[in-house]
Amino acid sequence: MNQNPEQLARDIIDADLIRCGWVIQPKSKINLNAASGVAIREYQTDNGPADYVLFVNKVAVGIIEAKRAEEGVHLTMQEEQTDGYRTARLKYLNNQPWFFGYESTGEVTRFTDYRDLCEKITTQQALLSSLHLWRAYEQFDQANASAQNELTALVGLKRTISGYDKTVDKNSQDWVFKKQAGTLKFTEEQMQWLRMIKDYVAGSFHVDNEDFELDPFNKQGGLGRFYQLFKEDYEKILEELNEALAA
Repeated sequence: MNQNPEQLARDIIDADLIRCGWVIQPKSKINLNAASGVAIREYQTDNGPADYVLFVNKVAVGIIEAKRAEEGVHLTMQEEQTDGYRTARLKYLNNQPWFFGYESTGEVTRFTDYRDLCEKITTQQALLSSLHLWRAYEQFDQANASAQNELTALVGLKRTISGYDKTVDKNSQDWVFKKQAGTLKFTEEQMQWLRMIKDYVAGSFHVDNEDFELDPFNKQGGLGRFYQLFKEDYEKILEELNEALAA
């Protein structure tokens, strides 16, 4: 059972997120296809692990930093840490800084909308809902941005949203082409599996052996069938795909 103050805060935040419709996942079991709103615990960034990274429709849009109850009256002092994670590079994802930052004890939550740098302090659970974030995100996308830095941020964010699947597709094609440049030729069933892996990585950024217990792999025979098709090279292939597809 969780005991220290930070873990107790995470228990309350978990319950609030679940009530608001989020699916909470550990960093070792990422599946962004599981719901429209997915909160990943301890997601690794180049600034260290963030307590929660919030994804809406597979797009990273916000972060929650969990704080012990005693910090409730000092949450404004934690914004610098949140902003450090907000602007950091996510592992497996070439992301732009996202818009929404939260510091929360579970009882008190401070929310910052970085689109216009307007700070809002709230304890309302409604602001934690994935629908709220996505609507705010769409409003910004449709707004007539007047400042040059806002326009630059918007263009960069649109490229992230619209381009990642295409990047994975191109990286997959390049990898297959290089592998088959010699005598190696993949069978049609092997290509089917490579396409499934490519689509999975496009949604979850990474694939591990344990992921073969999930859709769509389990319906095709799971890790056992993958091993039968690729033999002793299966681990090397997974390692190469994880590195190549998300590059």
